[in-house]
Amino acid sequence: MEFFIEHIGKNVFRMTFHRGRLEFSKGRGQIHLHLVGIIDGVTQEGGIQSLMHMYREDIMNQAQILADWVRTTFIMTAEFDED
Repeated sequence: MEFFIEHIGKNVFRMTFHRGRLEFSKGRGQIHLHLVGIIDGVTQEGGIQSLMHMYREDIMNQAQILADWVRTTFIMTAEFDED
């Protein structure tokens, strides 16, 4: 977990703060981590958090804003072909 946080969390996701808790799942026997991370700039004016709040009554616009943010920030897509 330390390797992931150091190399992926801080370098790729640009986390500036994180808290996590390791958990052992009795039924499956897998140890896993519940992680919450703070990403630099998301709470500033014009950041994703303020944009999501600004459009809180417009779910479709929020979805587009979030998809664009994820695409540019993490080079990921949040697209789903309904057909």
